[in-house]
Amino acid sequence: MAARFADTVVYPDGTPIANAPVFVRLRGSYELAALYADAAETATAENPVITTGIGELVFYAAPGYYDLVYNNNEFPITVGNPSGGSASTSYTHVQSVASMTWIIRHNLGFQPGGVRVVQSTGEEIVGSVSYPDVNTVQINFSSLTAGVAYLS
Repeated sequence: MAARFADTVVYPDGTPIANAPVFVRLRGSYELAALYADAAETATAENPVITTGIGELVFYAAPGYYDLVYNNNEFPITVGNPSGGSASTSYTHVQSVASMTWIIRHNLGFQPGGVRVVQSTGEEIVGSVSYPDVNTVQINFSSLTAGVAYLS
């Protein structure tokens, strides 16, 4: 059974990347992932996926590790629970393009109370954290920032 992936793709300034092609590749390779129109895998979906007019990217794929590729930039993602165990209680977000606003669709089903950010320099920093909805964390910084957010 395929798992649903949904996220909003944004430029470094936080503006949604609308109506744009995003390729979904198997992690660390150039091989395109098999995508589906629904969780039951009754029909395949196109790869690349075209974002909506407000930058939403939605597709179904086998649980696993993938790379999203847009304009030659790669962003690692996890779809579903690749281990097949119980639902995840943590999420790691890699922000490889520096931005003042990080929008993180974690799909944990709760608002994570633990939000830790480590810059690409290795320094831990604090941003202003808000929760637009139960599956989204938004972190605002005073300057362009790239790095990793650990949610739990």
